[in-house]
Amino acid sequence: MQRVEFGNAQFRAVIDLGAASIVELYSLKVAPPRMLNLVETTPENRQALKGDIHENAPDATAAIPPPVPGVPGESTGWTSVGGAGPLTGVEMLESGPLRGRLRLSRAGETWEITWTASSTGFRWKAAKGFRFASISAS
Repeated sequence: MQRVEFGNAQFRAVIDLGAASIVELYSLKVAPPRMLNLVETTPENRQALKGDIHENAPDATAAIPPPVPGVPGESTGWTSVGGAGPLTGVEMLESGPLRGRLRLSRAGETWEITWTASSTGFRWKAAKGFRFASISAS
């Protein structure tokens, strides 16, 4: 399935290994009707909208953000800018009841993600920074 899911009683996150990006992040502290994916994956070009129901909407072009200088690639979720290609290595470093640690790797880069049993989020480390189109929140 090329996915890695992790989390605790407070949050759940999904990483797409093929796209090398975090594609879903949910806070589990809210009621189900208010739960939403905090990761923005709106297409950033007209070609990506091909076949989408919003392709011919009057404001479709206005919704596409302009490119950000120095930040390559399209919005596939939350990703990093230090490597290229899919994540090919997945290693669970810790899986105890109080803390989890995950190492993911691809050509030229390694990610490390750490979380604890009671945390509402996680620590994500990558050597050369991250690419966020935006963060959705309610």
